[in-house]
Amino acid sequence: MQKHRLDTMLTPQNPWITALKKFKKNKAITGEMISELIERVEIFSDQSVSICFRYRDEFESLLSFIEAESEVRVS
Repeated sequence: MQKHRLDTMLTPQNPWITALKKFKKNKAITGEMISELIERVEIFSDQSVSICFRYRDEFESLLSFIEAESEVRVS
């Protein structure tokens, strides 16, 4: 089930994949990257910062899949 979701997520039509490919050669953060990859930045009174990324669900799904695959290979 998770593999099917990953296969669906990693298609060229996925805006997350398109954005990552578009910026893969960048060495520095640009305004365009921020607009496309970051949903919001929150700065709190204690000077801490929270960055909310667009496409975080896709990223978390990919990480979960990689971790599960790693556990299977180690076993």
